[in-house]
Amino acid sequence: MAYEVRQNKEVPPQFLADVIGYLERTYGSRPSKELIDKMYSSWRQQWRQGATYREAAKATCSCERGVIVPSPGVDTQYEKGSVRPPRGAKPGERFSGEQVRLKGAPLPAPASPPAKLPKAARKPAQPKPPRKKAKAEEPKQPVVPPPSSMNASTAVALKESEAALMGSAGAMGDDDL
Repeated sequence: MAYEVRQNKEVPPQFLADVIGYLERTYGSRPSKELIDKMYSSWRQQWRQGATYREAAKATCSCERGVIVPSPGVDTQYEKGSVRPPRGAKPGERFSGEQVRLKGAPLPAPASPPAKLPKAARKPAQPKPPRKKAKAEEPKQPVVPPPSSMNASTAVALKESEAALMGSAGAMGDDDL
């Protein structure tokens, strides 16, 4: 994507200074005048497309034996989408260069269906393990301590609250449930 406001304009001096400074800090040597002359058109193109000085320097330069040189891909022209992923590739799936398809290339012939094996060569079907039956839930009984552990006042209070609950449950009709 090109920045329209940058079209037909030259690179600002600060952008070029930042590219040179970034390359010096990254590779430990200053770029030569010849390198700058050679790389200027690439940096201008990067700048016009909206790249930062850091992105322009990373995309266009590398280092060989302590000397900053143009990256091998600097002059490569590539149309985005001219190579397509393999059919059915899913996000995150890795594939090789042999598997990609060229745009406009004919599709490969469909693979023939796998040959059916004779019954004797097939794996015998393994029986499925029996399913476990779900246990019917039993109604839960309220936990009441045995009468021997209750004192008399607790037993009387328990009987009174049970009677009160039963009375209120009897007063309820079927519509209240």
